[in-house]
Amino acid sequence: MPSFSNGVIFLLILLVVTLPLYCSATLDAEERQKEEQVRKEAIDYVSKADMAPEPPQNLVVDVQSDSVVLLTWTKPSDTADLDHYLVYVEGEDMEDSTSTTFYVWEDLEACRNYTFGVRSVSAVGDMSDPELGDGRTDVGRSPQPQNLQGESESSTSMTLTWDKPDTLCDVESYLVKWGLDEADLEKTQVTNTSYTVPNLLPNTSYIFKVSAINSVGEGDAATIHETTAEDDGGPPEDLVAVGVSTSAINVSWSPPPYKLPEYYKVKGLPCMYLETNVFGLSYLITKLDPCQDCEISVTSVYDNGIEYTATAVGETLASDIPPPKSCSVEVQDDYLTVSWVAPDSDCALGKYNVLWTSTKLWGDGEEDSGSVNTSATQYSITYPAPYSKYSFDISASIDGVFGSPASCSGTSHEALPGPPVILSVVSEQGAAVVTWETPAEENGVIKNYGITVDGGTDPVTQVAGDEHSARVEGLEPCVSVGLAVKALNGAGWGPSSKVEYVTVVDDVLPEEVDCDAHDLGVEVCWLPYSDSCPVSRYNLKWEGDVLWSDDLVDSDSTTMEWTADEICYSISALPYTKYSVELTVGSGVEAVNCSAVTPMAAPGPSTEVNVATEGLVITVTWSEPEKKNGIIDFYQVKWEDSTGGIGSLTTEDNSTFFSEIQVASCGVTVDVTVMAKVVDVAELGDASPPVTAYLVNSVKTLNCESSEPGQVSLSWTLEDAECPVGFYNLTWTYDSLWSDDAGDGWENVGKDDISATVTSLPAYSNVFLQIHVDNNLEYTDCSATTPEEASSKPTSVEQIANSTSSVTVAWGLPLSIRGTLNGWRLRWKAMNGDVIDEVTVTNPEEMTYEITELSSSSSYVVYVMALNGAGEGDPEKINVTTAYISDPSPSNTGLIIGLSVGGGILLILLLFGGFILYKKNGSSKPIILGYVIHIIGHSTSERRSL
Repeated sequence: MPSFSNGVIFLLILLVVTLPLYCSATLDAEERQKEEQVRKEAIDYVSKADMAPEPPQNLVVDVQSDSVVLLTWTKPSDTADLDHYLVYVEGEDMEDSTSTTFYVWEDLEACRNYTFGVRSVSAVGDMSDPELGDGRTDVGRSPQPQNLQGESESSTSMTLTWDKPDTLCDVESYLVKWGLDEADLEKTQVTNTSYTVPNLLPNTSYIFKVSAINSVGEGDAATIHETTAEDDGGPPEDLVAVGVSTSAINVSWSPPPYKLPEYYKVKGLPCMYLETNVFGLSYLITKLDPCQDCEISVTSVYDNGIEYTATAVGETLASDIPPPKSCSVEVQDDYLTVSWVAPDSDCALGKYNVLWTSTKLWGDGEEDSGSVNTSATQYSITYPAPYSKYSFDISASIDGVFGSPASCSGTSHEALPGPPVILSVVSEQGAAVVTWETPAEENGVIKNYGITVDGGTDPVTQVAGDEHSARVEGLEPCVSVGLAVKALNGAGWGPSSKVEYVTVVDDVLPEEVDCDAHDLGVEVCWLPYSDSCPVSRYNLKWEGDVLWSDDLVDSDSTTMEWTADEICYSISALPYTKYSVELTVGSGVEAVNCSAVTPMAAPGPSTEVNVATEGLVITVTWSEPEKKNGIIDFYQVKWEDSTGGIGSLTTEDNSTFFSEIQVASCGVTVDVTVMAKVVDVAELGDASPPVTAYLVNSVKTLNCESSEPGQVSLSWTLEDAECPVGFYNLTWTYDSLWSDDAGDGWENVGKDDISATVTSLPAYSNVFLQIHVDNNLEYTDCSATTPEEASSKPTSVEQIANSTSSVTVAWGLPLSIRGTLNGWRLRWKAMNGDVIDEVTVTNPEEMTYEITELSSSSSYVVYVMALNGAGEGDPEKINVTTAYISDPSPSNTGLIIGLSVGGGILLILLLFGGFILYKKNGSSKPIILGYVIHIIGHSTSERRSL
């Protein structure tokens, strides 16, 4: 295409150049003008035809599968000369054209590298330079292997060979399948291009398939049908020759798998020189020597003269293998050697087995063991575990079979023990206590442990080997020393443990102790003798001489723990007291001392404060405070009355214990307190509890009387009618005289009243009354007894017995007696309400009564009432009934029984006759029948007391 376009262009140019020369002589001006126009158009066409388009851009090769590749690209930047695209595969006869910017190549070969090209093509056929891209197709399913062939080298096998499939893709392996039909194929996987299929049947047609396997799986299979060769016999199979005794070897075999021989020939060298024909599958060779080898051959003999031979080697059993002789152990420091003598045997001896075990005779008895085979008659263990029992079992062998062992043992020597491990070093008073663990390597029996000090070689303290702690005394206190522990066994002293440092503590007194007194107490401080040397304890004791008391002493003690810093203790001290402090350490008696006097403090409240009033004067007396807390300077008396008036008085010295207060008017109460002051303290001490003085009126006379039930009336007169009263406070208590009831109450009475009545009091009770004027604690009292009131009903009234002429009634106490119980009254009436009689029971404890002279078979109403000082109480009634009269003649028993029986028979007859009469007449005679029954019943009623 490019050469053709260039030729056309050359001819056009030649025509344009020569045509004017050829026609110039004949053409006129008009024709020359037309020619010029044609020439110009031809030149434009030529110039256009000579411009090739730009190539495509950004070619992308996208492999879609093992046979498909997608090409994509973008248009050139200048598309003026672009008409379409040419796509092609370099080196292949593959090209096509497209107007799109993509193209799909199909039916490509799997696993093959391709170079793809795309050119831009103009309308006149000019082409751009190519845009190229490479791609490799994916792995595809493999085609079948080539040239599959089979050759039967034996009647039971088939050797298959084949060539690699026609593919560029790698083959990972081949799957070989075979069988009698397609539905039941055996298979195996191989990597070579040949395989021998075993265990086939002779003269049998088989299907054989071989397929290639690559990364995408199994490919197509090549298939052939082949037939195995005919079977012509073979040697015996599974030939075994086994010694069954010291003089015999048993030979056994299996027949050839497909064609059985006529018989077998057995021969053994050098144990038998003549062949023996055998028609079975075993043969016993006898009369041999122990441990005798025999090379045995068994031959299959066929009727066509062909023979196949198999061979095996057998050996008779050895006689019992005796143990080695003279087993002994030699012990040295660095090794143990066990030696023995070979046993007597008819057979050649093989190697000896040496089985040994060791048990450490220290620690947890750790065990070890080993086994070795040797041709020598001795065996050594180098560097055996120290102080361990080694036990040896030596066995001889014949043909690899070991006999019974000979045994012997020995104990290795002790070695120096390892270092103990110190667990702790604890300082105690004047000593150090060391504890440790047994050495990891005791290497013998530990006899002793020794403790060394500051790198010394000789122990300063030793303990028995079963001890694991020791107290080391005699060490200098408050100085750091290094302690180590080492162990001793039969081999000597072992190495020392790691050194541990300790400072031995002891009870060393501080150099001094300081006492500092202040308002809150005494602060006692001291520095320890050494900040690295603790003491067992500090003992602090103090005694306080109270300077404001002749008999009070403040003494106590305490103990304190050691600290490395300054130690202080605050004594909660009394004011104005000289404290003497003593400090000791541990159990020692040596002490350091100090003393201090605490300052005075405000005193406590004055005691025994009392007030007495006379007119408008209050006299106050008191005693000095229990806690003076210093030297008393003076006392101050303060008061405040109920109207808000206040005042105070100060004594001239500390020996005055009374004061008088002048009050302006009566009718007030005055609260009085007393305070003391010491000489060195500006503030007054605590005030005494207020004591109240009453400058109020009082009741002169008080009368109490009780004339109405539940009431007490009071009236009174005043001492001073002119002194006003704010109110009266009336309180009372009462105690019942007939029960356990008790109670109290109160009420306020108006200031203008001089009488009052207390109501709602229980009957027959002692009432105690008090009357106060205003809130004055002083009072006037009186008492009275409330009148008795009628009792409530008796309880539990019931008839407890009766006869034909009497009834007996019983009852219980009333719930509310309301006075002194004097007795009981019973009153009984007939049922129509007529009073029959009454009786009074004067004994209050008698609560039953028999009412006599009553009619038999009669009912009555009985009323029971309690009697007290108020008379009859509320009645409780009960209906009673006397008994019926019964037949008094006991001698008519037989007559009564006869009458009863006769009456019963008569009753039956009458009833039967009445029934018949009723049935006959259609009616009954109930009146006559009832009358008869009444007569019969009446005749027996008295006997039965109906």
